[in-house]
Amino acid sequence: MPNRSFNSTCRINHSNASADAARTYLLLSIAGDSEAAELYLNLFSKKSDTAKQHIQKWLPIVAASQLVKGNASERELLTKWVDVVEYE
Repeated sequence: MPNRSFNSTCRINHSNASADAARTYLLLSIAGDSEAAELYLNLFSKKSDTAKQHIQKWLPIVAASQLVKGNASERELLTKWVDVVEYE
């Protein structure tokens, strides 16, 4: 077997597409462009054949991760998203 070195600066990121879509939706909402956020969510859902509800389930998690970044101007909106709970 040949000697192969591993470049420790190389990173591979395999994230969840629905979580990424939820983050994009949330960032558009934070920026005050709710129309673009809804359009993005609808288009992503349609193009990826992913139910919007599945993407929306990620919103509290994504909001919590954004909340810890400490941007005070986003705090109120993010706290509302973190507090969203789905009851079955």
